[in-house]
Amino acid sequence: MKRIKEVIELMEITGDKCVILHKETSAYVVMSIEEYRRLVEYTEKTDIHSMYRPDTDIKQFEVENDDVYYPEPME
Repeated sequence: MKRIKEVIELMEITGDKCVILHKETSAYVVMSIEEYRRLVEYTEKTDIHSMYRPDTDIKQFEVENDDVYYPEPME
């Protein structure tokens, strides 16, 4: 318990987060309740699915130019 308190004190000083790895399950991130609350509120306000959707409209990348260049082979 003493080590956990020490880690939490360091987190409060640095503002960092702590990652706890559990070899049988997964990893957990420890952060302040204020940071977690901001993260949850931000997630609720933001459409997460649209944030990570790539723009697939390739027409915006088309070049309206009739110049065609054919590279010559190097010898």
